[in-house]
Amino acid sequence: MHTPRRGKTETISKLPSNLIIDLEQGAEFVECTKLDVIDIIRKNKSNPLVVIQELGKKLDNYYNEHGKYPYDYLTVDTTSALEEFARKYATIMYKATPIGKSFAGTDVVSELPSGGGYDWLRKAFDELLKPIENRCNKCFILVSHVKNSSINKQGKDLQAKDIQLTGKLKSIVCAEADAIGYIYRNPQNANQTMLSFKTHEQDLATGARPDHLANQEFVILELENPDYITKKEPRRFKNNWNQIFLD
Repeated sequence: MHTPRRGKTETISKLPSNLIIDLEQGAEFVECTKLDVIDIIRKNKSNPLVVIQELGKKLDNYYNEHGKYPYDYLTVDTTSALEEFARKYATIMYKATPIGKSFAGTDVVSELPSGGGYDWLRKAFDELLKPIENRCNKCFILVSHVKNSSINKQGKDLQAKDIQLTGKLKSIVCAEADAIGYIYRNPQNANQTMLSFKTHEQDLATGARPDHLANQEFVILELENPDYITKKEPRRFKNNWNQIFLD
């Protein structure tokens, strides 16, 4: 997870053999292997579910032919955008049921009584992820925006960084994750992008099960030529993804 404009797409783009499933055109100006879902929807007059299903079929077909997937990593960028798609799809799913065919509203999440729409949001989110989930050789990655929330812990008022997902959806995603990291710019060195799995009172959502990541922090990306503008040369980065994903 990350706060906006902290180099998360640039950072993820340096992960080798990684397909970025770009749901908000954050990778538009980044050199990387990507699927621009928004662009495909506009050109083909399609919808997110169809685009994701077609990708899933291509990945499965490749696996059936080669015995492995074409990419070591798949990255969904971002879950916040995926939830927005799921919110619209949840209403479509509900209206297709006998009980929902008379629903005249436009958003089941906010309009169904007693929070009933949130179950449909979770179902829709799962339906959108299912065709591509774990269709890679090594690791399936979800990128999320961060929101700040106020909590009280042991009499202390704290500002906690939390994943920008709704209610139970956030809990389900976090429970299934092996690691939750926070990407941020190093305040002492603006050329360094950090990836933290440390568990702090103010960073309650971070953590990791693998021993080499648990309560650790890494310089994940570093700009090697900060004078690239004056020298009129392309930026060069050193990445340390090999410290995260061990062979």
